[in-house]
Amino acid sequence: MKNSSVLAHSQHNNNNTTVSNSDTLYTNIVHSNSSLTNAITSYQQCSYQSLIIGEYQDSKNSAHQACCYASVVKQWFNKKPTSELVDKSNAILLHDYQQQLFSNPIGCGLIPIIDNLAFTLAVSDRQLVKFEKQLKKKSFNGFTLHKTGFIGFLKNCTEKYINFALFRFSDGSQIIIYWGLSDGIRKARPKQRLMKISYNPARSSTHQTINFFTWLKESKAFNYNRIMAEANVTRIDTAIDLFGFHLSNLLIDKPNVGHIEYFQNITPNGEVVVGTLKLGSPADSNLIVYDKQHKLINVEDYNIPLLEYRNGELVSITRIERKYKPADGKPIRLADLDLAPYFLTDCKFYSPTVLRELTNKELQSVRTKGFAFWLYFDCERKEEIDELLSKNELHVDNNSLYVAQAKQLKTLKQLILSI
Repeated sequence: MKNSSVLAHSQHNNNNTTVSNSDTLYTNIVHSNSSLTNAITSYQQCSYQSLIIGEYQDSKNSAHQACCYASVVKQWFNKKPTSELVDKSNAILLHDYQQQLFSNPIGCGLIPIIDNLAFTLAVSDRQLVKFEKQLKKKSFNGFTLHKTGFIGFLKNCTEKYINFALFRFSDGSQIIIYWGLSDGIRKARPKQRLMKISYNPARSSTHQTINFFTWLKESKAFNYNRIMAEANVTRIDTAIDLFGFHLSNLLIDKPNVGHIEYFQNITPNGEVVVGTLKLGSPADSNLIVYDKQHKLINVEDYNIPLLEYRNGELVSITRIERKYKPADGKPIRLADLDLAPYFLTDCKFYSPTVLRELTNKELQSVRTKGFAFWLYFDCERKEEIDELLSKNELHVDNNSLYVAQAKQLKTLKQLILSI
């Protein structure tokens, strides 16, 4: 399955900061290790608004940092790498840089981002009537009821609920509540809970989250403390962003996944490249790896400052995102949110130096379809390549990333439940 889209034209402004609702792309200039660190911090702060920057900086500073790290970063970024496929002359430089990122992600400033959270509530029909009455009063603080009505009013919505209410904050972030089930759905799904809440914690500040859930509690439509603690988590999206190399240079694999598909982008110079790689069925829990920079520009999301070299080229950002649906495994209560499985479980990463051993035909397949797709569907010498990969697997500090993920989820859980 393929989908091509053209990279949107963008304007670049040196060292500007993000302006909400702006139609201009703002960037931070990268010209040194310190400016790279500052640009990443600025990006993280805007893309994950609930992140506490002080704690983020402290965790970075307290993590052990290899003495060669600064030199490795400088050597790789001196090449001003963008979206090109790594070649034989700089594959080792990228290997050193990627190994530093994966072996010490926290010290390198990388942190898991909670990008989506959804959960269902065991409320009664009587409690739904009370909720609807409170909704009509429109007594909100810090947000508005942007739209409400029948579920059919929402484009491309696959929810089985009857009604929805979309709440919006001044910066455009939003929270959606769905409620009510038809007689047919109730009969087919007798255990289906009658209300669902869905939102993106990454794009909502702590203050916004507190405002919304305070209103929900004060509506007194149901016993907030009990119902929320027992809420059934239906989806958790956890992501991490990698800076300085394109998706086609990330050799990632999930050996136990049977479904793999890719989507393509078109670069400014007209080259067709892999833009998104999906590992796992879209209907179930799955892992998505994609060109985050391209997506932000293409959907005209200018609220997050990108990274730019002095020559005007943008720094590539590759996002790894796990969409986890507890229905595929053990149920998770909101009170146990931080016990969710590790988002990079079963993932393997290989050194980009492997690309030096591929033929031009193989490199073209990796470049346009992604490494994992090539490995399982286009590779004509699988046994030989598997042996090569076994000798070139990168070490990943999974424990540090898991601890950081659990910490983010625990903070989010406490934020909602302590209202």
